[in-house]
Amino acid sequence: MAKRRKKVAELPPAPLKRGEQRRQEAVRSTKRRAPYQLILGTIAIVGLLIGGSYMLPSASTGNLSEESARIQAEPKNEFATKIAPFLSKYCADCHGADLQEEGIRFDNISGQPDLLERHDFWHKVHQQIAVGSMPPSDMELPSMEERTAVADWLDRQLNHFDCRGVDNPGRVTVRRLNRIEYNNTVRDLLGINVDLASTFPADDVGYGFDNIGDVLTISPLLMERYIEASEKAVDVAITLPESLRLKEQWAGERFKLGGSGRASGRSVTFASNGFATARFRIKAEGEYQFEVVVSASQAGDGVAQVQIELDGKPVGTHDVPGHRVDRTVKWNKHLKVGDHQLEIRFANDHYDPDAEDPQRRDRNLYLSSAAIEGPEKLSLDSFPAAHRRLMVAQPGKDLPPKEAARKVLAPLVERAFRRPTRPGELDRYLKIFEIAQSRGESYERSMQVAIQGVLVSPEFLFRIEGEEDSSGSKNVTLDDFALASRLSYFLWSSMPDDELFALARSGKLSDEAVLEQQVRRMLKDEKSQALTENFIGQWLGLRRLPETTPDKDLFPMFNTKLATDMQRETELLFAHVLEQDLSLTELITADYTFVNESLARLYGLENIKGNDFQKVSLKETPRRGLIAHAGVLTLTSFPNRTSPVKRGEWVLENILAQAPPPAPASVPGLEETQAANPNLSFREQLVLHQKDPICSSCHKLMDGIGFGLQNFDAIGRWREKDGEHAIDAQGDLPDGTSFNGPSELIDILSRKPDDFTRCMAEKMLTYAVGRGLEWYDRCTIDDIIAATRADHYRISRLIVEIVKSPAFRERHTTSL
Repeated sequence: MAKRRKKVAELPPAPLKRGEQRRQEAVRSTKRRAPYQLILGTIAIVGLLIGGSYMLPSASTGNLSEESARIQAEPKNEFATKIAPFLSKYCADCHGADLQEEGIRFDNISGQPDLLERHDFWHKVHQQIAVGSMPPSDMELPSMEERTAVADWLDRQLNHFDCRGVDNPGRVTVRRLNRIEYNNTVRDLLGINVDLASTFPADDVGYGFDNIGDVLTISPLLMERYIEASEKAVDVAITLPESLRLKEQWAGERFKLGGSGRASGRSVTFASNGFATARFRIKAEGEYQFEVVVSASQAGDGVAQVQIELDGKPVGTHDVPGHRVDRTVKWNKHLKVGDHQLEIRFANDHYDPDAEDPQRRDRNLYLSSAAIEGPEKLSLDSFPAAHRRLMVAQPGKDLPPKEAARKVLAPLVERAFRRPTRPGELDRYLKIFEIAQSRGESYERSMQVAIQGVLVSPEFLFRIEGEEDSSGSKNVTLDDFALASRLSYFLWSSMPDDELFALARSGKLSDEAVLEQQVRRMLKDEKSQALTENFIGQWLGLRRLPETTPDKDLFPMFNTKLATDMQRETELLFAHVLEQDLSLTELITADYTFVNESLARLYGLENIKGNDFQKVSLKETPRRGLIAHAGVLTLTSFPNRTSPVKRGEWVLENILAQAPPPAPASVPGLEETQAANPNLSFREQLVLHQKDPICSSCHKLMDGIGFGLQNFDAIGRWREKDGEHAIDAQGDLPDGTSFNGPSELIDILSRKPDDFTRCMAEKMLTYAVGRGLEWYDRCTIDDIIAATRADHYRISRLIVEIVKSPAFRERHTTSL
């Protein structure tokens, strides 16, 4: 930006231009922020002094200054002769000694700076200059030739450096299991399927995903939830013997009565024929003891009798002699697991009012109680599958409790920590077992407490992939156990299975052929559904669909169920491409989709009934691929209208890997333009809005794409008109390629497979390693694209190459 001339002292102040107003306001804002910046800086320094052993996230990791300097191929004076004059002329007025808007300053750069060391910063500078959003249009502007020359030079430096000098696999912050990983890991470790993490605080998101180490912190509340979840988990996984045994008694109103049966206090009286029923559930198969206590009053020549049935089958008919003398009936019965029913019946009532003995005029039965107890002995088969899987040893005459516990805990701890146990680690949990035993707890209860200790250990809750040392910064290859863990959490969102553990133990997993074979095996496993749900759901933002709120008056058919169906459609397409190992471009061009009745109705497809999803052809429709999925179109709309801006931005970021720069804070709203021009079509209003110089540079990137999708309304239905105005779906891409309508747009995008592969590779690598990508990762991404291209862009090749990459198999360590 050009320096402004000094104001002539004797002249009255001239009205400030918009740029000068913004400059002065920024100065005032900087002064207001200064005290807070000082406080925050002090806090940061204190934090570093207190927590010196913890690594804070930073824009660059490792010792990259020399490395990045080596790969700068341009002459050392290129920056000084070409870039510095441009920045001084057009930028230093707002980013110089007197004023540093957004904290950016250019006037103090000497020589040629190391652009790669501050890649994020210079990448933003390049973006702003390349798209024309900086300098602002109310300032002195460079010519197109000047702007292009500077943008091209920055692009070469930042994006086309020589990868031969780059050797940094990146550093991943130690990260805890997120909620989904926690549930899945407990499921596979203990063999139970319980949603334990539903009460956990929501996981923070970084770089679009919730498995990023830099943001996965632990709060006191979360630690409390971990303790509660561990207790619930062991209660489900290990069954206490006393919980399987049954000891129950019925009396009085506890029975279900029929006929003449009447409860009085703790007994039941049958003045005439009737019955009493007791229902119970058996949890363990075995021998059970029954006991029924009855008495009677007599009449007639015979005696009162009680008939007993179990599960509809007779147990026996028993005389109940005497007058109100208790008769106890006992028997044993082998019962299986399930619901059962005991029925006690009085069926030989007799009434003789003329009998000479008043005490023998009415025959009645009195039921005092019924009871069941058992089984005395429990076999291992009596316990649930999860218990049998875990409790591989029981104490006995030749096996003390502690040694039995060791046999149970040794394999469990190794699997829980996803690596071989270290000396002394197992002893910690055996000590917990012994303390519980010393307090009189049973063997099973003591094991519950010991395993609960395993589940709250940092070694279980965190994914720790090696230790730091003091030997300096260097690249370290992951050992086979860390590699197995990284692989399983990438593809399954869970711990390694037995086959991965076995390969890690043998040292064979790191062999590239074995590694590729395992990737392909794991993708065929049903647990790979986690990759579809967790990666696709976050990359495309589908998890937010149930939270969207389209206007109910405009879109009465939209509800949470439909939103869930929209999400499922895109997941099924990705799963189909993965299962069939198709080209990545199939996600863009697929002339079919997966719908149920409600989604088919939204799309105008006939003869689809029911809630089950089925594959349907779209050949006679203008829809193709996930870009035309209702979920994506809904997410990129406002509640009451479509948004070409949001849709264009979505395509740029998720298909072309060209995320636009963020909008300036002072951008005026489209609503102002609409209010002033209500008779214009939406497109005309948006075009008018773009004439504002602050808006035009970014809108020209996004709107041209978004207009091509205007035939889809705010929830993805096809339309020919927007209100009274016909849809104008003509648009163009940033490279100037023109198209008309979604079909032509999708066709053009399909002819840019490298762009989409780059986008998928960047997103999936971020998800796979759990960190944001850095400038040096571009070398890895380029290699992945080349290998995927050579294999016809098959999705399995993309995944295999990610797993084989140094970024996945290695880590950069920093000296302590």
